[in-house]
Formats: sequence, C-alpha cells, structure tokens
Amino acid sequence: MLVLNILSAFGQLSMLLMMGIYFIFSCSVMGALRQSEHGAETMVLINREILNPLFYLCFFGSAITSLVFVVTRSNHFLAGLIFFVGTFLVTLIKNVPLNSRLLEADGETSFQRTWQAYLIKWVFWNHVRTVTAILSGVLLLWPMIIN
Repeated sequence: MLVLNILSAFGQLSMLLMMGIYFIFSCSVMGALRQSEHGAETMVLINREILNPLFYLCFFGSAITSLVFVVTRSNHFLAGLIFFVGTFLVTLIKNVPLNSRLLEADGETSFQRTWQAYLIKWVFWNHVRTVTAILSGVLLLWPMIIN
C-alpha cells in the first residue's frame, strides 16, 4: 500500500508540474516569442530542448497517472479524465503536429507564414491545456482544501 501511495503522490506531482509548464508558456513564453524577431527559431530550439528524460518522465508520468485514475475509478477520476483528455490527448493531436509543421517549414516566407499560423493555433491549444491542467490540479488538491 505504501508503494502505491508513493507512486500516486509522484504521479500527482507530475500532473502539477505539467500544469506549471503549460501555465508558464501561456503566461509569458509565447508572448515573449511573439514579440521577438527570432521567436520562431527560438521555439524550434525550445521544442528540441524540452524533449529530455526529465520532461518525458513528467509528461508520460502525468498521462499514465491520470489514465490510472480514470480506469480504476479512483477518487481522482474526474481530475484524471480532464487531465488526460485536456492535456495529453490535446498535446498529441494538436500541439505536436503544429511543432512538426514549424520544424519542417522550408524557406523564409513559408517559415514566417507557418509561424504566424502556429502562434494562433498552438497558443490556443496551450491555453486549453493550461485551463484543463489547472482544473485537474484544483480537483486533486480539493480534499486538502476542504479538510
């Protein structure tokens, strides 16, 4: 039982860490990149750099934890469902393909056109991830708040 509690705590922590990542991109990173002359190039570098073992641990750890909450119908079922759909699936279906398009854009005109579309779509879907992650975080923390 102790091992399951520890795994659950680390899983919930990974969900909260991912919430912070989505939040910081929504609140500051993308606004700064939008204003930068080299925002698109910097975003490509960020997309490459973020794919590291620690990020993967948090990203997939949070997805697995949220899915376990759903499948086991745990007390965190709703938090898990909202998180899994609103962050993990949105990332795979919306944000990752946009990252790929930006990376594959060829030529200055195509690159800038792709970047302008990217800013609108990627930021929107990141806001979705941010809001759903925050909602999930509130639901995870709610038992501590009401006690």
